[in-house]
Parts: sequence; C-alpha cells; structure tokens
Amino acid sequence: MNWIVWVIGLWFGLVCVSALIARLREQVAPDGKPRELVDAELLFAEQTFRIDAPLALSARVDRAYLLRDLVILVELKTRAAPIAYRSDVIELSAQRIAVMYATGQPVADFAYVVIRSPQSGTQVMRRVMLLSEADIVALARRRERILVGAAAPCVTASTGICRKCPFRADCRPDL
Repeated sequence: MNWIVWVIGLWFGLVCVSALIARLREQVAPDGKPRELVDAELLFAEQTFRIDAPLALSARVDRAYLLRDLVILVELKTRAAPIAYRSDVIELSAQRIAVMYATGQPVADFAYVVIRSPQSGTQVMRRVMLLSEADIVALARRRERILVGAAAPCVTASTGICRKCPFRADCRPDL
C-alpha cells in the first residue's frame, strides 16, 4: 500500500514540475518579448537616455514597448538562476526616471526582466515593481554621501554580493 501512495505522489510531483516548466517557457515569445506585451509596439532598443534633473543620470534601456500610451521597460539578462535581483529593480527604476524626463512620456511603475539561461537557452520573464522616483533620488544621494565619506556604508545581508565586492577585505574579511 505504501509504495502505491509513493508512486502516485511521485507521478503528481512530476506532472506539477512539468506544468511549471511549460508555464515558464510560455511567458516569453520566441523573439524574447514578454507575451503580455504581444500587442505592444517596440519603442526603444539599446538606447541611452541622459538627464540632469532630478539628478544627473545616464541609463541604457534594453527594450521599451508602448502599450496604450504607456511605456513599459524590459531588461534582458543572461544568467543561470531565473531570478530578478534587487539590482535589476534599481537599474530599471533609474531607467524609468531617465525615460520619463527625457521623453515626457508616462512610464509604467512595473517592468519585466527577461532572463535567458546560458545552458539551455530557455527564457523566463519576471515582472517587477519599480522603486519610486523619491527612492531612487534618495539612493543616489546616499551613494554620493558614502563616496565622499559623509555617510557609512551598510553591510549587505547577501554573502554572495560581499564575495564580489572590492571592499570585502575592509568590511567583511571573514568571507
């Protein structure tokens, strides 16, 4: 009796994993465009935007689509893990500000990160909520204060980020 329950559970688990993989593959069209943007028009590709206010900023946009008078940003990444990181959100949020101020067009407060696996070539899409303009300006101001020594940096909770940091020896020599 126990082996029957085990076999049924294994079969069910395989079906669920297969369905999840199929769903993730369906999120991105073969051309790399998120399926949710199938009716959108490509507005910008690999374009750099520069602004001076509300802060000096230069941002290179991978893709921007126009859907019902709203610009939607898409960042293209190649990495093993199909994860949208906080750094992606910060990058897209800065792009949002740059595009809004440079073009005068409204830009969505969400964006997409399309992640291509270097091993399999499969792509998955992650929708992310962007930071507000005030949050990005505050983040930039804090960075400026840290660089001139007027504020102390904080240690990240991510040991993976620490391992790649050039200041690790000063801050976290135990890693």
